[in-house]
Amino acid sequence: MLTKTFPPEFGLTIKDGLNIRHKVAAHSMERKVIVIVFVIIALLMIYQRVHYLNYLSETVHLTDKWVVIEDSKGNRIAVETTDEYIWDEFDKLNRNKTKVFIGGEVVEFSNKWGFRFNPTTISILRSVPQEYQGTIDGISSNLEYWKAQDKVYVFARVIEVHYLVAVQS
Repeated sequence: MLTKTFPPEFGLTIKDGLNIRHKVAAHSMERKVIVIVFVIIALLMIYQRVHYLNYLSETVHLTDKWVVIEDSKGNRIAVETTDEYIWDEFDKLNRNKTKVFIGGEVVEFSNKWGFRFNPTTISILRSVPQEYQGTIDGISSNLEYWKAQDKVYVFARVIEVHYLVAVQS
């Protein structure tokens, strides 16, 4: 084996120099992997936060009982009702994942879509004439037209049911 010595102050041979170079290269690769993993985790956390904030803007509500519906385009909106029968139907629809027409009178509201269905006018129907059918983003983009209609319905499924229960102490 060929051995060359470095100046005595280093106390190294060529063989030692190669080992050090390999160790430095391996350490550098480990650092790169750690940085890449850190960047991926940070990006996933940012994406999750943005997605959650979007969800919150879609599902703004005023009462302690609401459902979230998802239309045929995947858009979501919170729906509240004052009718106990409708509330029970929402619960059933959530359990069996049935798509139906859900709607009511469109009123302006401060959420992502700029509207909500008036909670006192909510209806659930199996079929609706075409002129009363819309999508969440379609209603949002032509809000004045839909506000002028008696009611509008979205073909959707109930994907979440929320209600707050009062805790007595």
